[in-house]
Amino acid sequence: MITGLMLDSSLRLTFLAITILWAVWKVIQLRQRYLLYKGVPSMDGFSFIFGHMHKLPADGRDMYKHLLNDWLCVSHRMFCFWVTPLRPIIFLFHPDAAKVLLQSSESKQVEFGDAFRFVKPWVGEGILLSSGNRWMRARRLLTPAFHFDILKPYIGVYNKTVDSCIETIDKFANSGESFDIYPLLKLCAFDIILKCAMSVDLNVFKKGGNVPYINACDRLLYLWGERIRNIFVYWDAVYRLTKNGQEFYKNCDLVHSFAQEIITKRMQELKEEGPPKKRYLDFLDILLTAKDETGQGLTPLEIRAEVDTFLLAGHETSSTATSWLLHLLSENVDYQKRVQEEVDEVLEGRESKHVLWSDLQKLETLTCCMKEAMRLYPAVPGVGRILTKDTLIDGHTIPAGTRVNVSFILLHRNPDVWEDPHTFRPERFEVEEAKNRNPFAFVPFSAGPRNCIGMTFASNEIRVLVARLLQRYDFAPDPSHPVEVVASSITQSQSGYAWSFNY
Repeated sequence: MITGLMLDSSLRLTFLAITILWAVWKVIQLRQRYLLYKGVPSMDGFSFIFGHMHKLPADGRDMYKHLLNDWLCVSHRMFCFWVTPLRPIIFLFHPDAAKVLLQSSESKQVEFGDAFRFVKPWVGEGILLSSGNRWMRARRLLTPAFHFDILKPYIGVYNKTVDSCIETIDKFANSGESFDIYPLLKLCAFDIILKCAMSVDLNVFKKGGNVPYINACDRLLYLWGERIRNIFVYWDAVYRLTKNGQEFYKNCDLVHSFAQEIITKRMQELKEEGPPKKRYLDFLDILLTAKDETGQGLTPLEIRAEVDTFLLAGHETSSTATSWLLHLLSENVDYQKRVQEEVDEVLEGRESKHVLWSDLQKLETLTCCMKEAMRLYPAVPGVGRILTKDTLIDGHTIPAGTRVNVSFILLHRNPDVWEDPHTFRPERFEVEEAKNRNPFAFVPFSAGPRNCIGMTFASNEIRVLVARLLQRYDFAPDPSHPVEVVASSITQSQSGYAWSFNY
């Protein structure tokens, strides 16, 4: 009996000693890790429990102001943010610093606690999230889908979609009534990506804006942004038990089902009829028939991951970028009139008001305005990588394994890079002014080997949509409906974009 008690007491003391040693080791480890990043600028208020997470605003609108007002006050080059006392993230927002990361092919952040890991159940390990040989193989196989010869016929699709959009806007024009055009622009972008990339026509405009796939994507993006700001649901097992987690995975199933239905139908068509003879070869055709140097194609899961990725990126980011451009032109009437005059000059003498492929290079003012809108409000707020080796960035040696992000929001508004950074001034992108600028100062589609594969597709789509709408209407903002910028997974307005339209 006494021997048993002594043994039990001895075990407790041993366990206590091990616990204390483990805690001491963790404190030493924390101290050593903290010293590795001591020279990198950081904000005050570091917590040995939460790092800097407790400093983040809960509301996405406040988060946007927090980035511009607080982070840029600490440094104009780079910034160390501690997610926990053991997880630093280095944010870069100067071209010289961003260049180091963007020129590399470092891995995406898809490990525990990484923002992009949270979206992996949705878009899978496609070209967006894959790394190394897997990413290089996917990039090689998908690049032919964005060749100029493939992109040219899409101009006709853009124009026909705008025709449908105009029919809706005409109901409001000259009525003095304003309405939020963002849902309509999302319908446009979704219709375009379906028709161009998948050769699928769902007659989305006849559905009155109620498209389950778009609704599911909206909720997924919102839930993703909410999870990023809440460290307590970083664990998948915990998140699945929450109301938000259950909704997230339910919507994942919905978008996967939609994508798989499109893929299965096309596979059957290719099996029965062979390559298309009456239409252009689209993204999905190339996806299903592409072979690498060993003769291997993409697996069914890889195919669905790419379809999920491009359906998302193809409608969400394009519609957001288009909305910000129209918003800024509605607030800056002089530039709106310049763009309208330019479009009228290009289309002068034509019976049809459709924009042609050859017209795009003539829309110089519109292109400058588009770039300036992307500078001020980049649809994607940034990109992140994990360093695979010690890397010298802006005079600081950042250890291997560190998460490093380029913040497009802060880079594009850095006062050391841009004069009057918060002012809409499209002249910045005229040839003479832009030619001496650091090429990594403006990267709305990222840059380097992992830049956006669909950036030409998106740029063309945005210019055609905006040219056609401005050729027909004058846009004026609704002063009773202010725009509220949200910094989340997508840089958008939480309150939408309400305008009145006049012929």
